[in-house]
Amino acid sequence: MAGAKKKTTTSSKSASGSKLESNSKPLINKVVNTVDITELIKRRNSELVCSSCGKTLKSENFYHSASKGSIMRADEDGKIKMHICHSCCEALFMYLYKIDNNDANQAFYDFCSVTGTYYNTEVITDILKKVEQKDIIPLYMRIMENNLFYSTKSFTDSEKFIYISDDTELSEKDLENKKEVINLYGMDPFEKNTTSEKKRYYRELSTMIDSTMADDLVKQKAALNIIRSFAQNEKLTETLEAMQRDPELMAKHSKEVKELVATQKSQIDTITKLTKDHGFAERYQNSRNKGAGTLSAIMRDAADGKYDRSRVNLYDIKTSDSMRQVADISTASIFAQLSLSEAEQADMIKTQGEFIRELTATLERRDEEIRLIRTQITKQELLKELYTSLVKKGMKEDEISKLILEEIYFEEELFERKNKKK
Repeated sequence: MAGAKKKTTTSSKSASGSKLESNSKPLINKVVNTVDITELIKRRNSELVCSSCGKTLKSENFYHSASKGSIMRADEDGKIKMHICHSCCEALFMYLYKIDNNDANQAFYDFCSVTGTYYNTEVITDILKKVEQKDIIPLYMRIMENNLFYSTKSFTDSEKFIYISDDTELSEKDLENKKEVINLYGMDPFEKNTTSEKKRYYRELSTMIDSTMADDLVKQKAALNIIRSFAQNEKLTETLEAMQRDPELMAKHSKEVKELVATQKSQIDTITKLTKDHGFAERYQNSRNKGAGTLSAIMRDAADGKYDRSRVNLYDIKTSDSMRQVADISTASIFAQLSLSEAEQADMIKTQGEFIRELTATLERRDEEIRLIRTQITKQELLKELYTSLVKKGMKEDEISKLILEEIYFEEELFERKNKKK
């Protein structure tokens, strides 16, 4: 037994020595079993395993993915699929929604970071306004999969996360543009659009508004169609540019590319036609010349201040007793119903202060103009008196005219010298 034990010990030592000897050999001589990743990537799967619930399901039960972490999960058509199934995606989102204090936007961003899904602020903002929480994932993923531009993007291509707030998104200039649009249309035509779209639409539409649109419904609708068509056209351009960077993608979707190009051309033609028909572009602005001499054209020109008599008449109307009484009653009614916060009061005082400064500067300028006019009138009256006095004294008209003209020329020289000094 002892001999056997000793033999075992010797054998162990021999094996140990053999192991050390083996480890001392260069690692390059080792034969290592490796997995052929290329073959796994090329493999097509009719069924896939959900890494969350562990179920083996048909590939159609998994959403599309552009993440590199899913490149070995292609279906029979070669489309890459997520690691987790539809049900687990929706369950994951609802869990994140709960732990993110019911903030759907934050929960969705977290969902995208976990699954490698592309996050697009405009798309998710629009979806959050339209559907309930349980329908967010299916709708968003359908949009991503069907859009050629979005379908090639993963979470690494995502936009920076923006906290969605309805109170602080529009700048002061945006609010001014919005007010101008609402004043024309009597409503907000972009109420259901995303914030970034609103900023753009308010800005572009405000540059198209003129006095002729107030009573022209067709022109109002045309303006909306034009700016929306421009926005859609730019998205098509972005999609085509993104596809042109990848020749294989263009070759694969050649039919879709032709359709996009045709759609883009159709939109450009529509924009050009609407612009030409309604005189929006500078080269087509002949609509104001049409109907010249009609009552409507005269009223429009009068409102623009082209006729001096109309300006005088308008001033008389505004300063009449009846109009003043109406204005006083309206103002009193407004103040009776007004309830302003401290911030609003401070803003009103600031605005009034600026307005008063502008009025003061205008008043000083007008006072100086009136003084110069009165001086000129006084001089003319004095020259008339001088002329009458010289005629009575028997001076000839030629001598009088020469004397008066010399006086006028002298005054003009003084005026020119004074202006040059300024």
